[in-house]
Amino acid sequence: MIILSTLNSVRPSARRPRRARVGIEALESRDVPATLTGITLPYGAAVTSPPVAAGSRVFFAAKDATHGTQLWESDGTQAGTAMVTAANGNKGINPTYITAVGNSVYFAASSGLSGVQLWKSDGTAAGTTMLTTANPVIGIAPSGMADVNGTVYFAAYKPGAGRQLWKSDGTAAGTTVVTNINPTGGGINPAYITGVGSTAYFRGNDGVSGSQLWSSTGAGATRLTSGGVAGVGTAPGNLTAAGNTLYFVGMDSTGSQLWKSNGTPGGTSRVTSVAAVGGLNPAALTAIGSTLYFTARSGSNGPQLWKSDGTAAGTAALTSTNVGGKGLSPSQLTAVGTTLYFTANDGTSGTQVWKSNGTSAGTAKVTTINGASGSYATGLVAAAGALNFTAYTSKTGYQIWQTGGTAGTSMLTSMSTGRTSSPSTLLALATRRVFLAPGASLWSLA
Repeated sequence: MIILSTLNSVRPSARRPRRARVGIEALESRDVPATLTGITLPYGAAVTSPPVAAGSRVFFAAKDATHGTQLWESDGTQAGTAMVTAANGNKGINPTYITAVGNSVYFAASSGLSGVQLWKSDGTAAGTTMLTTANPVIGIAPSGMADVNGTVYFAAYKPGAGRQLWKSDGTAAGTTVVTNINPTGGGINPAYITGVGSTAYFRGNDGVSGSQLWSSTGAGATRLTSGGVAGVGTAPGNLTAAGNTLYFVGMDSTGSQLWKSNGTPGGTSRVTSVAAVGGLNPAALTAIGSTLYFTARSGSNGPQLWKSDGTAAGTAALTSTNVGGKGLSPSQLTAVGTTLYFTANDGTSGTQVWKSNGTSAGTAKVTTINGASGSYATGLVAAAGALNFTAYTSKTGYQIWQTGGTAGTSMLTSMSTGRTSSPSTLLALATRRVFLAPGASLWSLA
């Protein structure tokens, strides 16, 4: 199943053609036959947040005049789409930060009595519960939830100690505060929480060392980096797990570089030290097994695709195309099995889908949709061993496409052209594809 959402979508900054109105036309011979069906939410509800995949369903927030904003779920069928919560009258519980852990979701919400607390749901009313009750009226305002080997770590307020790291095993009794660092200075303020095995890594500030990388296995936390830029710290970001290693982007006197950590201070170090203005500037870190892919710039060659095995010798650029000093500009790095897909512009056919097997020779353009004007490809997602994405042609407007990395690239939908369709933010579940079209309603593509 593919979930396609227009909310919080990422679009290229270039002027874009008008969108397509949702409808059904005859598919062209090159296309995959599909049945497009609209899903009507009961009570006249409209989707208000991007769907999140959990098991065989998606969860999302939706609002109607009677129930306010509540948690909903869908399996991609009309019969399997329903409202999960119904608390707090027509104000609703306003679920945010919906995060999948197995077949359930955790989220922040307010019942109207206890402030914003941590909740959990398995998609049933009986299996939906509020896990915290601290700091009544205001609540603990949980955010940044992350699945760390089945345990949820998150940032939240601890009364009298500011924002600290918390964890939950899915029960009220098993939801506890992990840190009590810098309590008089607003807390450690955890951010970018990421799991590697049973270790939670995060960016935190103890009020002394600036923003640094920290780790926790559930009891307290250990600072892994020090130094960096005066008054700032190493400012770790883009935390990404690759195998048993945590990679991140950090700052020091050499600028922005690639770093790695095994969870100990001694095992945390800089991988690159590229002598360019501002450093290497890695971004879009994406793992396939223990190999890390990312975008970076070195010198005047512009942004290119890079990969790393965690060593300086094993870190190198895979591409060198430089279009007008802007490089290849790879983005939307997406793993499909052992193949990396991404979008890029080589100056000949606009933004298209590319792929890489981890070698320069094996990195190439996959699509040439819409010729030299480019396809505006976006919303890349792995689905059943293939890549699904949204692309534009002057004839069809914006449609959902699929590729296996070969000439067999095909269009999955054939919506009638117009001004209202803007499919994006695809999520893969199983065999059914679902997307959110303008008007905040769900559609199913079987």
